[in-house]
Amino acid sequence: MIKNTSFHSICTWSIFVLLFAIANHVHALPIQQKDKMTCEEQVARKPSFLERIIVKKLKKLERKQQKAMNKTETLAIVSPILGGLGILGWIASIAASFALSYVGLVLAIILGASASIAAIITGVIGLRHIQDDSNLQGRGLAIVGIVIGSLAALLFLVTSIGALLG
Repeated sequence: MIKNTSFHSICTWSIFVLLFAIANHVHALPIQQKDKMTCEEQVARKPSFLERIIVKKLKKLERKQQKAMNKTETLAIVSPILGGLGILGWIASIAASFALSYVGLVLAIILGASASIAAIITGVIGLRHIQDDSNLQGRGLAIVGIVIGSLAALLFLVTSIGALLG
């Protein structure tokens, strides 16, 4: 059986807090009967050492849980980067065609086109992962990667057809 350590830690600390509250209540019961504190006095009183430790531990666990919940899908981050590389490859292929550098032209087309196709693929896969896991973020990044990759692929396609026909 797989053990969820975050859940286990929260349960352990919750039990510890509950036992501490019970022990504190039983110990403070005779004092409270003699001298009841008003709400303002209870708010103004300084928390005990153990209460401060418990609050710190619970805040630390809450921060860890928030970090675990707010993960961004890696493929969603990679997708717009690859789309941008696809656009840069298209620009490099245009520059290489004007410079009459055939090797540069072929390399720019191959690398740029493959980057734009990879942007579309990683965006779609990242989008599927985000839809499957509600804790993942980055839906907008994945969509942007798909759009930029599609735009770069379309530019390569139009440029290639234009070069073949003209």
